[in-house]
Amino acid sequence: TMRVHLPSGEADTVLQQEEDHHLKAWIKQLEDLGDTIEDEVAREVLTEVPLAAIVRQTLADRYMSVGEYDKAAEVLVRSVRTGPGIARPHDTPLLLGWEQLLECTFVQAHQCLRFGRLALLSARELIRKSGEDGLAYTEKLRSLRARCRREEIDKGVAWARRHLTSARDLFNRVLQDLEGVSKVFTWSTTQDGCFRASLRCTKLLGILLLAEATALLERTTESTAAAREAVSESVALQGDEWVAPRLRMRLKACEALARRRLLEQGAGAC
Repeated sequence: TMRVHLPSGEADTVLQQEEDHHLKAWIKQLEDLGDTIEDEVAREVLTEVPLAAIVRQTLADRYMSVGEYDKAAEVLVRSVRTGPGIARPHDTPLLLGWEQLLECTFVQAHQCLRFGRLALLSARELIRKSGEDGLAYTEKLRSLRARCRREEIDKGVAWARRHLTSARDLFNRVLQDLEGVSKVFTWSTTQDGCFRASLRCTKLLGILLLAEATALLERTTESTAAAREAVSESVALQGDEWVAPRLRMRLKACEALARRRLLEQGAGAC
């Protein structure tokens, strides 16, 4: 009722705050359940399918969509690290330090993808605002701010590359593991096809981001290889019978983006 009397922008903000509140409540309930549950079978299920981490990823996506990168970092990092310390978008923990805490490869892949995307989005924002350093009062202060900004950008892009490389490898592993899963569980052909297509599309997003990160690092060979892989995967997905027509349009845009990066790098279209 309250939202009816608010301007549309304020109503959207109130709605988002309410939804964020619900997501945070679910996270707390799931994490409390994991800490207190006595049923060993149920505990094992929560370990193999870490629902709290999945909900955290959803909440982090919401924060990233509105540019609240520090909040997104805090939400994601607390899935894999506890204790004191500030979570920074450009300095999130690498897979090696937490892969034993999230045993589900599927969730690991999505976690790495979000860490990588977050680091890259944060770096983009820092680059966009780099002109603000020239507003400092003294040359020394301007130089200091520019240096600190450059360090954060370089660290963020380097971390994005490492996270996104891990994500690509993990998504490949999940796709390979599906062969074994299909023999254990009874999936319909439609369920299997749609899930595979979904995984491949998510992996494609990571490859596109990896091409951008490696380009910013001036690792041209890596960036070109990632862009070529993105072109190949997007073309293949456009021909996948389980991909919806509207999604094919988005995949066509992904293909065009990857081809444009190849042209910018002088690699030509593939």
